[in-house]
Amino acid sequence: MKEIRVEVLNLDRNFDIANGKPSIVVSFGNSIDSTPEVRERVVASGQTAQPDKTIVNRVILFVPDESEMPYTIGSKWILKIEDNGSVSITRDK
Repeated sequence: MKEIRVEVLNLDRNFDIANGKPSIVVSFGNSIDSTPEVRERVVASGQTAQPDKTIVNRVILFVPDESEMPYTIGSKWILKIEDNGSVSITRDK
């Protein structure tokens, strides 16, 4: 099993292509130091490297739009990936 501590980096409104209903895109990830190696990889992928910090997206979820969303920008979560491939996200304490 692998555990990764992440935070909500971004929330964005979207529409479910299948049914046209609203949904919310939740991006989970981390902010890491922009070391020379990280800047080199970012530039190699065609993006613009940031001088101090780089955002690393770990998981992006499309969640049906509900009246109360548990995800807020900056909230902390634990991403668990089991050996069998199961994935879970639980609020960090």
